[in-house]
Amino acid sequence: MNRKSKWLDDASPSRAASEVAAIALRNRLNVVAYYLPLAAEESDGDIENVHQLRVATRRAMAAIETFEPFLSPRRASKMTKCLKKIRRAGGDARDNDVLRVRIETLAEHYEAAPWNDLLDRVHRRRKKAQTPLREIAEKLSPKEFVRKIEKLLRSVHACPPPQETRKGKKGCGDTSFGSFARCQLRQVLDDFFVVATRDLSAIEALHAFRIEGKHLRYSMELLASAFDASFRKDLYSVVESLQHRLGEINDHANAIQTFESLRNETSPKRLRKHLTRMADEERAALCQAQAEFKQWWTPERAEKLRTRIHSTIDRESDSTE
Repeated sequence: MNRKSKWLDDASPSRAASEVAAIALRNRLNVVAYYLPLAAEESDGDIENVHQLRVATRRAMAAIETFEPFLSPRRASKMTKCLKKIRRAGGDARDNDVLRVRIETLAEHYEAAPWNDLLDRVHRRRKKAQTPLREIAEKLSPKEFVRKIEKLLRSVHACPPPQETRKGKKGCGDTSFGSFARCQLRQVLDDFFVVATRDLSAIEALHAFRIEGKHLRYSMELLASAFDASFRKDLYSVVESLQHRLGEINDHANAIQTFESLRNETSPKRLRKHLTRMADEERAALCQAQAEFKQWWTPERAEKLRTRIHSTIDRESDSTE
């Protein structure tokens, strides 16, 4: 399986769900193992290493949560804690990478601004942010991380009868991947549409919706092989577009906070004035992005997505009966 593939092409609806669980976990965790040393030692050459590491940890945690009924609770909990530490270690580094790219892009349009002073400050912040990544990579050597992966995989077992998971949900008792996927997707959809139908006018609500959307997206990637081709081509593309739009809103909101923070810690008056203007421009862009999202994500679009996904689940269920 391709190291970077987000799909589980080795899975099929008739395959044992426990076997697919092992495939998914190995795939997702191997990507984390690949990017951790690169993010720790080669981030200056390619900022995507840190980005891909954080994405990989999220996808790996989604795999653990999705296939939780097949795992030892103790092993699953230990691996999840490990992944959270890795993700947090790269948080500040990724934020500063994004900020640097944003500033370099703006510099192409406002040549007279004090960009060099600002980039120097961001560079110092980014250098400091690399320390946690190097520290966790030293503690978690490739050999040690592989050992943790193998321990988790050895804990994979055939699906037990329905049981309470750590989030209080009922586990799925069916042992075929197709049946398991339909059960899991229904649960994830319920959580997603609870948030999707709330008042999304506040930035905090949009952030919560974005987090729930990520959960749905990663779950769909793990479960897609249990459904027909339209699942990836049509349904997943809508969720992907949703995440892209919410990501833009999140970027503007983060940029406002970052520019204001830099302004408060910066002494030159000229630079403070410029950072204030940048924050104001991001605030205007945020308002526009929120308005455009409100026009796009209508109750009608949400209900259409819900109906289409449930129709796909029901169709696959009927075909196996």
